[in-house]
Amino acid sequence: NNAFSFTLTPTSTYDTSSTSTMSTLAADLTDALKLSATGGVDAQAATYGVYAHLTGAESVKLEAGMSSVTFSNGIKINFNELTTSDVSVITSTTTAPDPINIAEHQVTVTGSVGGTASATIDLSDLFPGGETLGEGTEYTLNIGGVSVSYTQTSGDTAATIVEKLADQISGITVQDEASEPNDVSLTFTANGTSIDIGSSGTLEASLSAQLTVSASAANNTPPSTSITGNYVNTFGDVPSTFDVVNKAGAGLTFQVGANEGDELTINIDKMDSNYLGVASAKVTTQEAASASITAVDKAINILSSQRAYLGAIQNRLEYKINNLEISTENLTSAESQIRDVDMAKEMTNFTNANILQQAATAMLAQANALPQNVLSLIGG
Repeated sequence: NNAFSFTLTPTSTYDTSSTSTMSTLAADLTDALKLSATGGVDAQAATYGVYAHLTGAESVKLEAGMSSVTFSNGIKINFNELTTSDVSVITSTTTAPDPINIAEHQVTVTGSVGGTASATIDLSDLFPGGETLGEGTEYTLNIGGVSVSYTQTSGDTAATIVEKLADQISGITVQDEASEPNDVSLTFTANGTSIDIGSSGTLEASLSAQLTVSASAANNTPPSTSITGNYVNTFGDVPSTFDVVNKAGAGLTFQVGANEGDELTINIDKMDSNYLGVASAKVTTQEAASASITAVDKAINILSSQRAYLGAIQNRLEYKINNLEISTENLTSAESQIRDVDMAKEMTNFTNANILQQAATAMLAQANALPQNVLSLIGG
């Protein structure tokens, strides 16, 4: 959404029949068209802050009022409530010094017969107060049409810079005052913040010549920004606590009973080298090896605790399984009592009813025979 968009629109109507030359047409079209740019945002200044960083997790910015910070891998760090001064950051920008330019001037080189040439080039103005402009400054010196330069490095002094410049100057000559002028080769020797001019040999005639000299110095190093954080240790006598908290939905939840809420949640912690604190363990030195022993010992304790926790979970699951098996057996027995017939009881009831029926039949037959017995007695 912040991309630039360009629109080219005509600001007037132009009749090409009135154009006499191509240059006139181009100029008229330039005036007739309007280019507009929209969109984009202004550049924003860099923002700084105090961040808490945990290996293997993301960085979290600390804000005033915070008393804990939780990382994505579940590590939570508690501390005393932060204030504005605890997390404020001060930035300062160092600007490059203004360039220094020594105005062009003439240096007169003199000498007598049998002597040497002599003159001095004073470069002290390149070093205000005797100090350099800092690392990255480019010093340039122009003498008689010859230009040399040197870029300052760390630890260079003013004398060092002048010496580096003097070592590069060569090929500059002047003419003496003889009836047949001779070229005199000049030498350049550093002397503090000055360069002494001499000649490579004795003069055969008097010498009085002028050299045009100019110099400059400018630091081209980009401005540096220093950042000072005001975060202070607010823990006091209360040590920070490192609590492993479970993220929502991160655990394994099992339904271990018949009722709602009868669940068992298992949380398995990370056991990688970063979490255990042994990712950076080294044995390159005695001190590093000693620290690594402590880190590995702590990692073993964490791993043992996790194994003990998982063992306890396993015992609980086994207990739940056994309990469910017993419950299933009891439920099956109860269901059998409801659904299945008790054959022993039913056979007893059947036999009892059968005996009663046979007894009743015998008694009825005997009762029916009594009238016949009476009639037989009368008839007889």
